[in-house]
Amino acid sequence: MFLGQMVDVLVYIHRQNIFHRNLKPSNILSTGEASFMVCDFSSETLMTDEMKWKIRVEEEPDSKCWMAPEALNFSFSDKSDIWSLGSILLDMITCSYVKVKEPLLLLHNIKKEACVLEEAVSTMKQLDPALSSLLFLMLKIDPSLRPTSV
Repeated sequence: MFLGQMVDVLVYIHRQNIFHRNLKPSNILSTGEASFMVCDFSSETLMTDEMKWKIRVEEEPDSKCWMAPEALNFSFSDKSDIWSLGSILLDMITCSYVKVKEPLLLLHNIKKEACVLEEAVSTMKQLDPALSSLLFLMLKIDPSLRPTSV
């Protein structure tokens, strides 16, 4: 249900030519038992100033965990939000498989090498194959290989 609602949000904002650019767990609010809301679109205002963006990224090191690799270099597209959603999904899934700090390390490492994601998913024996396939699509290092929301 969560993933479906989040994809709906991304479809809506991407059709408006808006990219969130800073999608992370703290920007997703639960509004009910099975309902979510995305907040903090303030990154949109930072996009005209690369220096402000770099300062924000440096000041919030944990927020970089969910950022697409290209976003760290001030390059954004709808596919950057897809990466972020994939990272959030992976974080949610791995929390029942690994120790507390390992998901953040995993999110950092998958930006460097695709094999890190493959190794992590292979240890999650009960993970649905369709879900692991989706993660592999969403977390492609090369943004041109990622799907769009629309």
